Amino acid sequence: MKRTIVRLTGPLLLAAALGLGACSGGSAVPVPSDPTLAKGQEVFNARCASCHGNKGQGVSAPQLIGVAQKYPNIDKQIAVITNGVKGTQMPAWQGTLTPEEISAVAKYTRSLQ
Repeated sequence: MKRTIVRLTGPLLLAAALGLGACSGGSAVPVPSDPTLAKGQEVFNARCASCHGNKGQGVSAPQLIGVAQKYPNIDKQIAVITNGVKGTQMPAWQGTLTPEEISAVAKYTRSLQ
């Protein structure tokens, strides 16, 4: 009887693991070695990834991959994060995040490819 359980358990565990991988959207994004980018990633994962996706691919909000090309001036991006965008889901993070955290998130999202 143990052999039957082992035979059934192995494929079930494999199927469960594969299913979880599919739901998570793939592998995790590696932590950057630059401390500012690592802090930006930490804040992004906690505050932004639920809408923008864990890799910046966009979910219920626009994708952020290539944002540096769209907004060559980082100050405009920092203003969007700080003040939000009226009429959209993008909230103002001023007062919730420090200016350093906002800058780190902007720098991190600009590194997404």
